[in-house]
Amino acid sequence: MEGTSCVESCLWKKIHAGAVMVASLVLMLLGSGFIFGWAPLLGILQSEGFYADLCPDSVGPCDAQMLKLNAIFTVATFGLLASALPAGILLDKFGPRKLAAMSSVVVVLGSVMMGMSSEKVPLFIPGYTLMGIGGNSVGLSLFTISSLYKKYQSGVVGAFTAFWNASPIVMLFFSLLYSAGVAYRTLWLGYLVVPVCIFIYSFFWPKEHEHDAHKKLQEESVLEGPQAVRESEKMSDSADYQADAMLVVNSSVEEKVPGVGDGTFCPDYAGSPGEQGAKQGKTSTPSNLHSASLKKQLCSLQFMLAAAYLALQALFVNTFIGTLSIQAADSPGANVDTIIQLFGVIFPVGQLVSAIIVVPTLASKHWLGGTVGGYIATSIAGVILASACFFEVISKWAFCASFIAFSLWRSFLYCTTWAYDIEVFGYEHYGVISGVMNTLSGIVSCAQYGLVAIAVSKPHGMLVFDTLQASILVLLAGLPLLLFRLTKRHPNKDGILL
Repeated sequence: MEGTSCVESCLWKKIHAGAVMVASLVLMLLGSGFIFGWAPLLGILQSEGFYADLCPDSVGPCDAQMLKLNAIFTVATFGLLASALPAGILLDKFGPRKLAAMSSVVVVLGSVMMGMSSEKVPLFIPGYTLMGIGGNSVGLSLFTISSLYKKYQSGVVGAFTAFWNASPIVMLFFSLLYSAGVAYRTLWLGYLVVPVCIFIYSFFWPKEHEHDAHKKLQEESVLEGPQAVRESEKMSDSADYQADAMLVVNSSVEEKVPGVGDGTFCPDYAGSPGEQGAKQGKTSTPSNLHSASLKKQLCSLQFMLAAAYLALQALFVNTFIGTLSIQAADSPGANVDTIIQLFGVIFPVGQLVSAIIVVPTLASKHWLGGTVGGYIATSIAGVILASACFFEVISKWAFCASFIAFSLWRSFLYCTTWAYDIEVFGYEHYGVISGVMNTLSGIVSCAQYGLVAIAVSKPHGMLVFDTLQASILVLLAGLPLLLFRLTKRHPNKDGILL
């Protein structure tokens, strides 16, 4: 009877785990990074005739209208990056449940403002900016749920990031619905269902994941004094050891009970004392950076290299999008509008399809898998994209290859970065760590203006830009190898690799 009870309990917990995963991924897809689906939305705004009065005879599209509308996206993306660090601080202070609830309200306000906007009441910029800030904070909150899936943590983080990358598909849905006759205002008011669902979901947030446990431990330590700090640290170390041992021991459940026991949601079966002793010797020890202070984490070589890699790669990710129309104009026989529309479809769909490759890579235990394999794949995809860009001036079909490589490149970049952050630094300061990385990326992205200036220069601006891009991406390909070497070295007593 005891064995049957264990099986039923484990099956129920696996069902619960699956439901949490599915719900969280759906909300990540529909409610996080959707503002990057700008290309389809731009077409809708042009069709509505917003700012068409800037064009000759008040008939668009034209360059003046395009610049005015693109200001919406420019300010929104800047606001998103600028809010990353404050959102991370709020996450670490209040936890993901409260941040998700607050962020959903911000998305509601932004969506209402977008729906009510007109040329007489121009709320496009504040509305889209609020949606970007709120959506990014929602995504930040949902990432922490990956702590419930320790056995496949890197793969799960990769899945969450892949769905965040694919969330621009929301604007593709907007475009399809708009083409089917749905009114502009109805699109935004209908979208309110998503943030409302996120707000409701926050009341059913999975309890006591790693972020909450660390926060609770810190609060108790502060309230009870120095002696409590020492005792709580001992308890934390003991709990971490027991949890790690339990995760390894529970993997034997899959052998004893087919289809049961994922090492996280089925802790009821701990095995015999002899089995526990045999398994504990194989337990992996988390990185010492997990328990290091925030200052030491930010000063670690791992953080500096990962942040620099993300910032430089993201610079060319954003510049690729910003120079898309220039690339199309330089390609003989290519229609600029057609190329942009093609990108608006391939980009979000490609991000979602890329998860089929990205997630298994990050979940792999092979030495070329995991986050190291993800970094290597990012560099390879970036070099492939840079090479494909040289052929865009020869054939318009090269754009398809470029867009596919771009989707894979961007997906690997962000999936690997956030999986690496959690793997190396843990969840305790995850909000600030990711916020600082995003802020640094935003600062470096200011160089995008100079890169665009190079691209538009005559007579061979794009050729110079493509050469510069390829050269830097090839040089960056060496960074993953350095990160791989760091993972093989032993940290010092402070958890910092020197």
